[in-house]
Amino acid sequence: MQLRQRAYAFSYKVFTGLCLIGLIYLAISLDVADSGRFGLWRPSSFDHWNAIIWGAILYAFTLPTAYIAWTVKAPRLDAR
Repeated sequence: MQLRQRAYAFSYKVFTGLCLIGLIYLAISLDVADSGRFGLWRPSSFDHWNAIIWGAILYAFTLPTAYIAWTVKAPRLDAR
């Protein structure tokens, strides 16, 4: 139970960090595009937003499992 709680806590921290980085990138790309200096990629169609939303959903579902897979030690096998 503690391992699951640690996995969810870690996943929440990583997911919120990724969301904040994504929002900061979107804010900067909008600001740079308005200034006319150069263009950064921004989602401009339904397909782009759809990919972002489904990517976020997949991250939310798989991050706890990935944390457990990375942190749990492999079982010891008896050498016979």
